[in-house]
Amino acid sequence: MTEKDMLHRLHEVVKVPDDECMILPYGNSKPEEVLDWILDLSDEEFSLLMKTPIIVQAKMFYSNFRNNYTKKISIWYLFLWYYIVGDVMKKIWIVVLLMLLLVGCSSSNEENNKKEEEKEIITEYYKDDESINLFINKYNKMYDPDITSDMISKKHIGGIDRDDVVIISNAKLELVIYGANKYGSDYKMSVYVGYKNGSGYTNEDFKEWFLKLVKMFDENLSDSEIENHWNDMISEYRSSYKINEIEIWPNISVGGGKITYYKIESKIDF
Repeated sequence: MTEKDMLHRLHEVVKVPDDECMILPYGNSKPEEVLDWILDLSDEEFSLLMKTPIIVQAKMFYSNFRNNYTKKISIWYLFLWYYIVGDVMKKIWIVVLLMLLLVGCSSSNEENNKKEEEKEIITEYYKDDESINLFINKYNKMYDPDITSDMISKKHIGGIDRDDVVIISNAKLELVIYGANKYGSDYKMSVYVGYKNGSGYTNEDFKEWFLKLVKMFDENLSDSEIENHWNDMISEYRSSYKINEIEIWPNISVGGGKITYYKIESKIDF
C-alpha cells in the first residue's frame, strides 16, 4: 500500500471525494466511525497514514494554531499525550488532528465564502473619474434614493468640461463633487454644497446633505454627534470648522444662523 492508497482510503472513510477538502461535517461519516477505522489500522498502515498530505497539513495547521494564546495550555497537554501515551492514544491523536483540520478547513471556507459575499460590486455611474464613481457607489449604498448616471454632469471650468469635477442634479442646491488622485489606499476628496438663486432653499436643505456627507467621510460618527456639530457650526460666523480629520469651510452670516454654502474635504475610505 502506498501513501496515495492510504489517502484514498481515508477519503472513503470520511466519505468525501478525493479532490475535496477533508472536512468531516461535509461528509457523511461520523467522527467515531473515523476513530474506529484508525484504531483498526496496522502499525504499517498507521505509519502510512501519518505521512499522508492530509495529516501533514493537519500538523501544520496545529503548529500555527498553537500560537493562539487562549489555546496554548490545552495544546501543550495534547502534545504531551502524543509523546507519552501508547499507540491507541496516538491513533486517537490523529482524530484530534483531523478535527483541528476540520476547524481550519471549514473556517477557511467560511472566510472565503464571506469574502465572496462581501466583495464590493462596483456599479459604473460615472466612467471618467474612478474616485467620483466610487463616491457615488458609496453614497448609494448608504442612502436612498440613488444618485443615477443621468443626474451627473461635468462642471465647465476654464473653458473645458472637467472630468474630475461633477455636478449632481438637485432642485434646491448646487452639489459639486471634486475627484481626487489615489495616494496609497486613500482618496482625499471634497464636496461643495451651495444655494441656487430662487430655489427657496433653507438651512434644513443644507443640513440634510451635511449629515449625509460627514457620515460618508467618517462612518464612526453617530447621527447625533454630526447634528451637534452642525448646530455648533452655524451658531456663529465661522470661516472654517473641523470634525476630527474633516475640514469644512462654511459661509455663514454674521451672527450665525444663515448659511449659503459649505465645502467639505477629507480622506475617504472606499
